Amino acid sequence: MAAPIAEVAQVAPRTMVYTMGGTRRSAALAGIVPESDAYIRWTREQLVAGLDLLFRYGVEHVFVAAITPDNFQETGAYRKRLIGFTDWALAGEEALADYGRFGWRVRLLGSEHIPELKPTADRLRQETPAQSRHTLWCLAIPHEDAPWQTIIA
Repeated sequence: MAAPIAEVAQVAPRTMVYTMGGTRRSAALAGIVPESDAYIRWTREQLVAGLDLLFRYGVEHVFVAAITPDNFQETGAYRKRLIGFTDWALAGEEALADYGRFGWRVRLLGSEHIPELKPTADRLRQETPAQSRHTLWCLAIPHEDAPWQTIIA
């Protein structure tokens, strides 16, 4: 972007949905195996850099999909490690350090549908501010009906 941050911030949306497409392809081109810990670390670093940019340019709330129905339906090593990867990427030591450095509030929505992620959601509530100018909303959606079940519950 060539415009100064202050100018962009005046017209930036307050809320955005952010998705990183093509991460497996990009990782493979960089020599990173998508089923590896290196892939999860690389993806988390890319996400934090993108979020930092959005927040610096005036966005206040960013929604990201932490788990999608397609992720949750996967099999093999990827599926077995999905919950652990998600916990580490969202609420692990490095992630919490990043959130603290930037002052971000981070919340995980949808853990009621994936009980293994309740400790992750609780940790984020405990370890990130109750109020912040910048909030990252992470969505855990194991199946297409989950958000609607939450809304009408």
